[in-house]
Amino acid sequence: MTSKRSVDSNATFQEHFDGVVMLAWSQHRPQLHGNGDHYAARFAKLCPTLLVQADQSTRTYHFESTAVAGVVVLHIWSKSCPERDRILADAIREHGIHRPLLWIRDTAFESFIRAFACPLKVYHASKDYFVDQDSRVEAPLHLATVLRFVDLLVAVSDGIRDSFLTRGQYRGSSHVASMGGDADSKTPADTETGRAEQIDGTGFSSLIDHIARIADFAKPGEPAHVQLRILVMYCDHATFTATTREHLEAFKAYSKHEVWYAVATRDAAVMTRLDFFDVVILHYSVRLSLESYIAAPVASALKQFTGCKVLFIQDEYETTETARRWIEQLAIDVLFTCVPKNQREEVYPTSRFPDIEFHQNLTGYSPDRFEQRGSIKPIANRSCVIGYRGRQLPYWYGELGRDKYRIGVEMRRV
Repeated sequence: MTSKRSVDSNATFQEHFDGVVMLAWSQHRPQLHGNGDHYAARFAKLCPTLLVQADQSTRTYHFESTAVAGVVVLHIWSKSCPERDRILADAIREHGIHRPLLWIRDTAFESFIRAFACPLKVYHASKDYFVDQDSRVEAPLHLATVLRFVDLLVAVSDGIRDSFLTRGQYRGSSHVASMGGDADSKTPADTETGRAEQIDGTGFSSLIDHIARIADFAKPGEPAHVQLRILVMYCDHATFTATTREHLEAFKAYSKHEVWYAVATRDAAVMTRLDFFDVVILHYSVRLSLESYIAAPVASALKQFTGCKVLFIQDEYETTETARRWIEQLAIDVLFTCVPKNQREEVYPTSRFPDIEFHQNLTGYSPDRFEQRGSIKPIANRSCVIGYRGRQLPYWYGELGRDKYRIGVEMRRV
């Protein structure tokens, strides 16, 4: 007997998805016998299901019917490359699927998983690949990278789920699928061989309910869960200033994403592959106004990085052209500037920086600890009413630099 909740979940599933695309490494046969094929048989009762098999030596692809109604095998080029990603996307659309649930087993499709836009991406963890290595799965770091683009982790046990959460640092929604055997879950080949290790009807209904709840929370056309890995590159010789240190710490304190830090100046070396990250932030403590302040290996790695590159910059009046050349060479995507919007064109002309997304920000912000202070001394009881920080600057800072020093001198005289 089908419960009303199951019926509602099925309807919600069909509202959000018009098909299921399964990226699996098993050699699918028309009879469907491999591990995970029972999921295909069950999904096919809700919507068309496409099993992707990368087994072709050429760019061609073709569809093959199976013994299970609604399940079709897509044979596609085995070479992992951007061209195959485009071919796969075209084949999915050709099959009439435009809003698929992407079911992932084979991480060799990483570039496709990252770039393909769909309502939900699910990784099926049938084994703890962070402990038991499998030749079909690349290094744990590679798997952890794929998990960053996954909205739901479906594990076959609590232990495997816990390993993916701890060792794989997965931060999205997770579900443990109860396993069992019933006649309704078996494919024709399973019936002949007596195979019974599939998800049972109750377990699958629970899974569909979980997927439906996630899909209802997702915005149309956007993934339900995206947690990015962000690398903040900074100068470790600048953190003695409280304002600089607090600005750096704010990224981790207030971001919902994973934030990492690395030194980028002087003799710094690149200790990890930047393509492990989705976003690299170049902090203002890495002074691009100085020709060689950023370490050469870091600059080289940033030039090759294809993810989003964000720059926070200050003191934009200082050797402005040097900083502008670095912005061009590093191919900065987003720039947080202190230059007022009405003067931005003078410093960053659109003709020269047509593709950069600009945001105006201040040089510093009041830290939370100011709000947590106790009683504040009344102004009448203070020995020092005005505090000012300034120093004599070189002549090339011009009249503004001179005024910055004179303000302090003249206010003391007053």
